Amino acid sequence: SMSLKWYLILVIALTLCGLAHTAVVGIDLGSEYVKIAAVQAGISPARSPLLMVTDHEANRKTRNSVFVSGNITRFSEEARNQGVRLPENVFAYLKPYLTLPSLKAAEELHALLGNSFGFQQNETQENPSGEENTPSAAGSEVVLSVEETTLTVDEVMALFLQFTQDYVAESLNGVTRDAVLAVPTWYSPLQRQRLMDIATMSGYRPLGLISEPAAQAVSLALSGRQFPPGESYILIIDIGATAYSISLVEFNSDAVNPNAASAGNKQQKNQNQTILRVWDSVSRIGYGARHVDWLLAQYVGQQFAAAHPDLPNPLSLPKAQAKLLAAAQRTK
Repeated sequence: SMSLKWYLILVIALTLCGLAHTAVVGIDLGSEYVKIAAVQAGISPARSPLLMVTDHEANRKTRNSVFVSGNITRFSEEARNQGVRLPENVFAYLKPYLTLPSLKAAEELHALLGNSFGFQQNETQENPSGEENTPSAAGSEVVLSVEETTLTVDEVMALFLQFTQDYVAESLNGVTRDAVLAVPTWYSPLQRQRLMDIATMSGYRPLGLISEPAAQAVSLALSGRQFPPGESYILIIDIGATAYSISLVEFNSDAVNPNAASAGNKQQKNQNQTILRVWDSVSRIGYGARHVDWLLAQYVGQQFAAAHPDLPNPLSLPKAQAKLLAAAQRTK
């Protein structure tokens, strides 16, 4: 469904931008994984212009993790493997930090996700309006610290997106910068712009954004599913790593192809279209698959502490905590 989801999105992007003999990538940047697809222009109609981009490990989704130690950076599964030995050097599940309203919220999210890297917040600059600055505003970004290095969330996410360009170039036999990004519906204009800025910082050239439920609805519409005549409504439930959402989508399979009257092909004249509309979407932030990992790890840690009161709780030890969370993820 991922390929179907991005096919229409990227074809539209190519058409609107008038790009020829090039490619546009679609990026679904999740808290835990990133998924990328590409549509190439100038492809023969007999061939599909769609290409699912795989990483260096031939995976269709890449773990969103960054390992930093001095001048050394590692990404994806390699970063995760390094994190078993040096968990404080791994940055992961950073996407929710783009929307934090305060350092207190950062601390709560930090505990929830079970990360062990250090972080701090820059001193907030004086705000003439008297309103509290958000992490997206200048002077109040959450800063990640490791060894002698400090990086903002934006910089770490840009480093990861920059890494994805290597295997995108391998898949496409050439570098492409044009990209369409999926974005949660609850992102404010400031947060949407911040995501665009991160993509630009990484070297991509963002052409625009599409809401996640809209992309999911397109995927469903192109999946070959047969819809009943007239209007039908479907709830799309998306459980991500750090949030979940429920969206109400309308599908109308009686919509006539607007090009039918002028089409020269008789088959196309008789072909109807399915029109979709996302009516509403509600989200719960801070509760997702990673929350389940953390609850499982907490349960095991509590059971161990009860059985071995003379030993420290494994959740208080960074390496043991990282191993517990990895085991909880596999169990889930």
